[in-house]
This record gives sequence, C-alpha cells and structure tokens, in this order.
Amino acid sequence: WGADESMKCGAPIYDEGVRPGVVHHTAGSNDYLPEDSAAIVRSIYEYHARTLGWCDIAYNALVDKYGQVFEGRAGGMDRPVQGAHTGGFNTDTWGVAMLGDFDVVPPTPIQLRTVGRLLGWRLGLDHVDPLGTVTLTSAGGDFTKFAAGAVENLPTIFTHRDVGNTDCPGNAAYALMD
Repeated sequence: WGADESMKCGAPIYDEGVRPGVVHHTAGSNDYLPEDSAAIVRSIYEYHARTLGWCDIAYNALVDKYGQVFEGRAGGMDRPVQGAHTGGFNTDTWGVAMLGDFDVVPPTPIQLRTVGRLLGWRLGLDHVDPLGTVTLTSAGGDFTKFAAGAVENLPTIFTHRDVGNTDCPGNAAYALMD
C-alpha cells in the first residue's frame, strides 16, 4: 500500500503468541472507491505513527468495504506482532480494523466475512479456537476501563469496546459480532 518506512520508529515487538483477536473500525468515511483504500491506509499510518506517536499503524491488519486486506503494523501478519490497538490489552492480541464508520451503517457483507476469515486464519496459526474464550490481564491505562492487574474472561474474538473506553467498532458493527 506504499508505506513510507521512514515514519516507523523502532523494531517490531513480538509477543509469545496470539491468544485473541480484536475487532475495530477506523471511524473514517464509508464513501470511498477500491482504489482509494491504500491512500486511506497511508493516512492512518501517518496519523498513528507521527501524530499519536505509536511508531506504526496500531492495527495488525485493515479490511476495506470491498474485502481488500492490508497489512497494518510491520513485522509480519503471520507473526505475533504487538500492536497499539487496544490500550491495556495489546499483549498477545491481534487487531483488525474495518475501514469506515459503523455506528449507524453496518460493514458490508464481504468486509465482515473477510474480517471473520482473516481472524480465523490468524488465530488458527496459534491453534486458538475462534469460538473459544481467553483470560487476559489488563495492563491498565487511560484507554481501558479495567485497572492494571484486573483479570477478564473474554471471547477469543472480541471488540475494542468490550475492554476500551470507546464505542468502537460502532453500534451497527457491534450488533453483528456474534
């Protein structure tokens, strides 16, 4: 997608493995063409790396409304790269963001299906049941509703709002998560 690698800072951090997947939305426009998606990913990259200081895209992957998949955080989609997508719960998680805002409008069927298949594939690499549960310990911080050390039982695929101070991935997307 044409990343300007000079914006990255530092090498990827690798976790022991991936235990759950986390679903996000980018809260951007839903009005884009397939050929616009790479530019949208580049703008998210610049915002996350430079403005927010996260050194890279927060998410491990992004999926547009046409079902196109983009690698997010550098280091390999098949490796347990630690992202910056779910404050308090970044360790051992793998985040995928749907391009768009899904508070009122739901993700497209192909977008939702691709997110599910992508998470199923990624969790499968670490032999994680996508329909199972996981116990995670919060690292705390301003971005989560759980204090440091809080132990939470969650589905192996959950959404950002399940642990964060956010409505991500939007109400319309959240209603489709099961």
